Amino acid sequence: MNASDKKTFFRILLSYFSVLIIPVLIGIIIYTSALSSVTRLVREYSHNMLNQSISITDVRLQELEALPFYMKSYPYLTKLLNLESIPQSSPETYEIYSAYTNMPKFSLINTIIKDVQILLLNHDFVIGQSSALRLTEQTYSSLFGYTNMDYAAFDEYINSRIFNNYFTQFEGSGGKTMPVVISSIDYNNSGKPLAVLVVHLKESALQNILEELLPDEKGMAFILTEDNALVTQKSGSECTLSLEAAMEYIHGNPADDSDYQNFIVSTVTSDYNGWRYCIFSPKEVVLAHMVKTNQTILVLIILALVMTCIFTYLLCMHKAASLKKVIHYLNGESDSDILVNNEFTGIANAASGLISNNRQLKQNLQRQQPLLDAAILRNILSGTLNKPEEIRYLFSTLNIKPDNQKFAVLLITAKPSAKDIASDIKQYPILLSALVREYIEKNTLYPTFCVDIDSSKKAAILIGDAVERDKFSEGIYAFAENTRKLALEDGNISLRFYLSDISEMVDGIPAAYNQTLIISQQTPGNSERFLYTSADIPEFQKLYYYPIQVELELLRFLKTGSQNELCRVLDNIKTANFTERSLSVSMMQQLIFAIRSSILRGLADIPQEQQAAKIFSDLHQAATFDALTASAIALNQYLTQINNHLHSAKNEKQVKDILQFISNNYSNSNFSIYNICEEFHMSESLAYQFFREVIGTSFADLLEQIRIERACQMLREKNYLIKDIALSIGYTNDNSFRRAFKRVMGISPGDFKTG
Repeated sequence: MNASDKKTFFRILLSYFSVLIIPVLIGIIIYTSALSSVTRLVREYSHNMLNQSISITDVRLQELEALPFYMKSYPYLTKLLNLESIPQSSPETYEIYSAYTNMPKFSLINTIIKDVQILLLNHDFVIGQSSALRLTEQTYSSLFGYTNMDYAAFDEYINSRIFNNYFTQFEGSGGKTMPVVISSIDYNNSGKPLAVLVVHLKESALQNILEELLPDEKGMAFILTEDNALVTQKSGSECTLSLEAAMEYIHGNPADDSDYQNFIVSTVTSDYNGWRYCIFSPKEVVLAHMVKTNQTILVLIILALVMTCIFTYLLCMHKAASLKKVIHYLNGESDSDILVNNEFTGIANAASGLISNNRQLKQNLQRQQPLLDAAILRNILSGTLNKPEEIRYLFSTLNIKPDNQKFAVLLITAKPSAKDIASDIKQYPILLSALVREYIEKNTLYPTFCVDIDSSKKAAILIGDAVERDKFSEGIYAFAENTRKLALEDGNISLRFYLSDISEMVDGIPAAYNQTLIISQQTPGNSERFLYTSADIPEFQKLYYYPIQVELELLRFLKTGSQNELCRVLDNIKTANFTERSLSVSMMQQLIFAIRSSILRGLADIPQEQQAAKIFSDLHQAATFDALTASAIALNQYLTQINNHLHSAKNEKQVKDILQFISNNYSNSNFSIYNICEEFHMSESLAYQFFREVIGTSFADLLEQIRIERACQMLREKNYLIKDIALSIGYTNDNSFRRAFKRVMGISPGDFKTG
């Protein structure tokens, strides 16, 4: 095995050895997954424990909704509400007190209720657990002193709104707080409450709930209202965390689960009243409890890690032993055990086969090399490749030194002189091309690369290495003379040559080829001469500038670019041809014809019904460059309008379809922008951009607006409860609906309904 084969073989072995990375990666993934699983279990344990307790509390609080309905059906209260007035010290006063004392005791409610006060708004009477008093300036402080409001403020607070199980936090003197629930009682759709229930919640009951949530004496738990007011809190005897620091962290980190110092923080928001239950659990306590309850999972994770490590070790040892044998084999050491039943025998055979295939592929490429070279040269001549560094690189791949050379392009046209050969060539067009190439190769004096333009035209790139310009020019004349004579004598083929100026820069070859084309167009076809140069063109005639890359840029900006971009390209063409060159009238006409023709070819794909007759007519009749520029600008404006119209029509249809889809599905509480993405085959980022730029609002705001508009319709009908309206338009609870309604309309649903 030679050095090249060994080098290739070592690369194969190295790629095979990289397979060992796979078990290592698997081990890392398992280890990372194990840590993630442990963390997830810790969080889920704390989170689930909190959810269970909150669900029980919510059930208790939801039973409070039965109190207003019970009071409505109670005959004593009905009688009192229907009276025009209640005289003081009358028998009805006893009935007022009976309305409370005879109220049935609800099993769950009584565990969290401290007291219930019934405030008759039309009589200013307050029924309490132990008294029934008229609400006056004198009795207010004893009855409602916990509100931290004076008599007038409390009277306005109660009479100016409708309450529907409204959870709030009153703060009395000395900073003492009391959580209460306020509900309104009305009759016969009066629109204004006739009585109000003020339910005092037991802070001790809420304390018991928090005590159940504390996993250890080092932890802390507390409840916050929707306005971040503290309802109550419970701290273990060994807790070192201050309540102020814990609340400050919760305000700045609204996530459900997070870490704070040495605590696992879990927060759950009640769907019923919006209270937030927050627990700060010591990590070591929760982890110890989790380990105790999930020992099986931990054992399996550890076992998987151990098995992965063992597998990786054995695989590495096996591959190392095998690699030693392969190294002996590559070094030419003879060992009968090396190639017997060894997995690397197959690799060695595969490597040999690969080397053999590479050699065969290389041979095929060498056979195809002339075609590849011709393709490269054709792209250079046509101007497709015009950057000097690109041309220099491609010439180096052709084993042509791009520097310290002289270059010339010779355009050769062929025409049969005899009728017999003309008939053969007409039958076999490739015959003429093959014969001309043969004559060129026989008379080459300098390195020459020949490219077929068509069956009767060839472009020859002649390269002079370390030769003077005059001698290089004389050699080209001699080459043309000898080739012409050989073709005429041997094959009755008449050749005509068009020679460009000699250039010392490789990037001048495309311009030289264009020069030969112009020379072939400007010289007479009936002349007896066979070689023409730029000297045969009148002095005042120069080449115009319009390479293919400029043509492509012009067409691109004409169709989809801005007017400024199009004008920039046209100005560059005008400067290059009318400022830097002094074109003759005929050359100006040729330039205008070339630009007009390329524009018409580029716009051939536009449907006939979209072609503006006047604009295309002006383009055909443009006789000056300024007229051509004006037509191109008008055409750009017309095409831009068509594209904008098509784009706008597509957007309008899509907006209509999306709005209809939202209108059909807004009542689904799980409806989100992902349903839009799935239905209309959009990515999430594209959907957000479409709503922002085309519709003019976000998806969330649009969905909320549609839902609230429907809610307003239902509220005007006054036949629906607020809770029923919330559920029917896609909200999971009436509190979320109330907040959304207030955010959009500026008032509460109750105020809107009464208004």
